[in-house]
Amino acid sequence: MSFYSANKNFIHIKLHIEMKGLSDKDKLDKYVNIKAETRKRLQEAYLLSNNLYDFYEEAFEHLLFFEQEFLIINLFFENDCNSIFNYLKFGKLSELKINKQFLFSYKFINYMNNCSLEDEVTDFLKFELTELLSLKPDDWDSLIMHRNSIVKKYAIWLITSNKTKVNIKLNNYSYLLLCKIWNHYENYTEHFDEKSIVFYNTINEKFNKLVNKGVYVNLNQIVFEIKTFMKGLLFKDLNYYPIIDNQTKSNSGYNIQRNRLNENLKLSKFLCKSYTKESYSNIFKMMIGKDDVYCDMFKKEINNKLDQLILPNKQDLDAIIKLNFEGKQEQIKKEFLRRLYMY
Repeated sequence: MSFYSANKNFIHIKLHIEMKGLSDKDKLDKYVNIKAETRKRLQEAYLLSNNLYDFYEEAFEHLLFFEQEFLIINLFFENDCNSIFNYLKFGKLSELKINKQFLFSYKFINYMNNCSLEDEVTDFLKFELTELLSLKPDDWDSLIMHRNSIVKKYAIWLITSNKTKVNIKLNNYSYLLLCKIWNHYENYTEHFDEKSIVFYNTINEKFNKLVNKGVYVNLNQIVFEIKTFMKGLLFKDLNYYPIIDNQTKSNSGYNIQRNRLNENLKLSKFLCKSYTKESYSNIFKMMIGKDDVYCDMFKKEINNKLDQLILPNKQDLDAIIKLNFEGKQEQIKKEFLRRLYMY
């Protein structure tokens, strides 16, 4: 049974009768209330479908206005994406007013409509990732050869492009491109563990180098936002989800790097939290038993507060003086007291 025939009454009442006479904005606002139910019905129809051309044709016919990004992303991950897109491009898709706020569908539809190559999807991937990661032509040899330049450059880009703040929209967009490569090309699917080791190791090394320089990338938020974005996004699960995967059957090298990544997620969550509202004595107490990397972050917070002329009261200062430290913590305490004498 097709999507339309299985949901004829729902479509007629919820998407036509109840939307009649509303502005486009009001339609979209009203759709929010039935989005979860609609996606559930779509997924059920998808899993029962034996003809994806007909499925997407019906989905586009009735839901493209409401679910532009959702439907295009799912189509993108189909093995027959090229042929299904070309089958649909002269129908409902040709009437779509592309919404620029949807980064993926806007870029993808524009590119596919103007590309005449045999494998438009691969060409789209090459164009977008080359621009994003500053790839060289021979980097694309990794699609068929034993090379890891794309995953290395993506890992470096992910860390460096999020140094000052987490760019959620661009991260999510780029992640879809990475997932397509990892699930569409045999050289990636057959060597997931191996490529993941390189990928995670590069992320870990770049992250740790920046931490040592006092630059704290919110890696935890990056991964959290990607997980949130991908949750419930696809009609069918992919085989591989780089960054947010949790392989149960994997080699020791993969496990080592994955565990390091998990530790860095925890570290970034701690380092990127603001402690400005904490009292000075509480900040010093939190240093007890902590490694130098944490102490450096606390030192930064202390100096930021002092730079804003936020000074401790007598009770706070007395509590700090009574604390017994060694090494790094004692050095920070001495520098803190020395700075106070300047005010």
